Amino acid sequence: MKNKGLIMVVIITAFFAVPMYAQQSGLFQIVGTFSNIPNVEKVILEYATPKGQINDTVLVTDGQYAFAGRIYEPQVVVLKVEYFADKESKRRPDRTGKDFAYVYVDPAVITVNSQNEFKKITVEGSKWQQDYTELMRGQKFWEDSARRVLGSFRDYQAKGDSVNMRRIDKDYMGAFEQRNMQVMLPYLKAKPQSPLALYALKVYAGDDVKNYQEVERLFQSLSPEVRQMPSGQKYEAYLKKIAQARSGAMAADFTLLDTAGKKVSLSSFKGKYVFLDFWASWCGPCMAEMPGIAKAYHRYKNNNFTVVGISSDNPDNPEKWLNAIRSHQLFWTQLIQEKGNVSKLYNVTSIPRNFLIDPEGKIIANDLMGEKLEEKLKEIFGE
Repeated sequence: MKNKGLIMVVIITAFFAVPMYAQQSGLFQIVGTFSNIPNVEKVILEYATPKGQINDTVLVTDGQYAFAGRIYEPQVVVLKVEYFADKESKRRPDRTGKDFAYVYVDPAVITVNSQNEFKKITVEGSKWQQDYTELMRGQKFWEDSARRVLGSFRDYQAKGDSVNMRRIDKDYMGAFEQRNMQVMLPYLKAKPQSPLALYALKVYAGDDVKNYQEVERLFQSLSPEVRQMPSGQKYEAYLKKIAQARSGAMAADFTLLDTAGKKVSLSSFKGKYVFLDFWASWCGPCMAEMPGIAKAYHRYKNNNFTVVGISSDNPDNPEKWLNAIRSHQLFWTQLIQEKGNVSKLYNVTSIPRNFLIDPEGKIIANDLMGEKLEEKLKEIFGE
C-alpha cells in the first residue's frame, strides 16, 4: 500500500503541474495503468532526442507506472512491457507483436490505459494522438494494398508473365499514389499547424524528391512553429541541398576516374549538352534504361551532345562495372565514384537518376526516363 500511495502522489502532482509544463515546453509526463493484464513487471519507454536515443525503464506497481522526460518537439514514443518470468521455466511469456504501443507525445501530462492487451491503448492529454492514429491507419491501408500487389507481381514474375508484371507494377505504384493523394496531402493541407503535417509531407515527397518546387511550396505552407521544430529545420536544410541539383541550378563540378584510370572532370565538357546518368551494374532499372540512352547518344553525339555515366559500383572491385560496360556496349564516358561522393553532391539517394546539363553548365532537366530523354533532345536540336 505504501508504493501505491507513492504512485498516486506522482499522478496527482503531475496533473497539478500542467502550468509548469506550459512554461517549460519540453517536459512531458506519461502516467499509465493496466486493466486486466496481469504479471507485468516493467515498462520501457523509447524516444529520440538530438543527443541520441533514450531508453527509460520503470517497474510496475499495482498495475501503474509513470515516466517523465524532455522532448525537443512533439513526437511518437514507444512503450514496451516485460512480464515476470515463469517461476518454473524462468522464461518470460512470448507475446511478440502485442507488447508495444505508440503514443504521440507533446509537452503535457498524458495518461495511457491498456486494457486486455497492452497495445490496445486509450490516451488522454495528447493533443495529436487521434491525428496520429488516423494518419497511421490510412497509411497502413494503402501500404498493405501495395504489399498484396507485390505478392501478385512475384507470382507473375515466377511464371515469366511480363504483360501482367507491367500491369501489376502500375497497380503497385498506384497504391502509393493513392496513399499520398488520399491521406498525406489532404492532412498536411488541412492541418498545417500539426507537427504530423511535416511527417505527411516527408512521406508525400518520398526519399528522392522529384518535384522540388511543389514540395518547397508545401513546406512553406506549414506553420512557422512546425517549420522551426528541429526536424523542420533539418528538412529545410535538406530542401536547400536539393535546390542545388534542380533545374535552373548550376551543376556542381567533380573529378572522377574513368575506365582507363584517367581523371575526368565534369567541367571539361563545358560547351556541350551533357546527360549525367547515375547508375550501377547491379541496378536492374538502371540497365533497363541503357538501350534508350545508347540510342540518344548515337543519334546526337555529333550534335554537341554527350553522356557521362556515374557508377555506384565498388571502385575497389570494378570488374562488374567494366563487364557491364563491355557487354552492353555503353561506350560513352564512364566514371566511377567512391562512397557516393558525387551522388551526395547531386542529392541522389536512389538510382537510376539523371540530369541534363546545358553548354553553360546549368541543369535544364532531370529524371528523363524512357522516351523523355529523346523527346527533350528533339526539342533542343529540332530533329
